Amino acid sequence: MDVPSPTNQGESVELICSYELDEDNLYSVKWYKDDVEFYRYVPNDWPPGQFLPLEGVRVDLSKSGSQSVYLRHVDLNSAGVYRCEVSAEAPEFQTVEAEKEMKVLGKGFHTAFSMNTNDDIWLITFNNDI
Repeated sequence: MDVPSPTNQGESVELICSYELDEDNLYSVKWYKDDVEFYRYVPNDWPPGQFLPLEGVRVDLSKSGSQSVYLRHVDLNSAGVYRCEVSAEAPEFQTVEAEKEMKVLGKGFHTAFSMNTNDDIWLITFNNDI
């Protein structure tokens, strides 16, 4: 699962849920923010991709699908723990899930990454308004 974090307020982001079904067929992929479902992809439904309204979450259905969901113009309410849940069809109905936190920086903040000689990675957040 790939969730960009931190991201900046006003940006659009793609959340990716990678999976392999082997011999099974996909039944559904569901996306949650802080345990509340906001998007589902069910290939046998019409339309297959459906958005369930949630504060801070604006899904671009034209760019979302079975392995990713595209969020437009994230804001501070978009921050939280995102989870994707993948379910296979009968007879197995096997379900797997993964989750990751997304942090959103307010306007006036930006980040920089630095690597030292020990290969440690540092995340530094700056406030441009000071």
